[in-house]
Amino acid sequence: MQLGVLKNRILQSSSNGFDEGDFGFPSFRALVESLDDIVTFVPATHPPVVELTPLGISQLVSDGPVEATPDYSGQRLRQDLWNALMDYSSGVRYVWDSQARQAVAQTDDRPAGPQMPTLSEQDLRLWRESFLASIDLSEFEAETDTLTSWTAGRQPTAHLPRRLRHQWNASLKHRAADLLRSWAATTAVRLPDNLFVETMPDRSDEARDLRAFVHACIDAMSADDLRGLLIPARVAQAVRA
Repeated sequence: MQLGVLKNRILQSSSNGFDEGDFGFPSFRALVESLDDIVTFVPATHPPVVELTPLGISQLVSDGPVEATPDYSGQRLRQDLWNALMDYSSGVRYVWDSQARQAVAQTDDRPAGPQMPTLSEQDLRLWRESFLASIDLSEFEAETDTLTSWTAGRQPTAHLPRRLRHQWNASLKHRAADLLRSWAATTAVRLPDNLFVETMPDRSDEARDLRAFVHACIDAMSADDLRGLLIPARVAQAVRA
């Protein structure tokens, strides 16, 4: 949205009572620039254009009825959606393919669709900070350094105290789902019903015996052996979430 249009919308909704000077800013642009966690300027646009960041999208409040909180236990976000949201470090631009109804990496030979709301490193840090702020950390005082390092994004989920991992994974799934639904509402994208897929581990006797055997092998490995261990990307991403 153009910066001027945004201000006009605010003036209309406030019956012309809005004035950035009331908030201590010399201009509307200066006010918007101070909100860089939820809104960002699109580079090289004249007149200037702004758009919501993933955090800004996730903070949109629905006017609809409050729904029961979904239970995503035993489920994981679809791999294409997980990549599109969490792969901020590769520089890949993800877009929505309306025909395939999935998130894909933008390429020169693929028509550009709505850009997916990929998190930034700062967005993920804010999610982690918000999660820890909702937890009683009095029993984790001995692990303050670990939690600080994890919050800063330097450690994967596996470095959280075991008692917090399940809570964080549940929080992450809900935040991701809320972000996708808010983004879809602002882009008129019709999301598929299967945002999540089942991940319940195989509980068969064969799988149990094989899992025990793999654990025993890992326990017997040297550091060099462990460095050469091949782990499926899907499993690694789930653990490092």
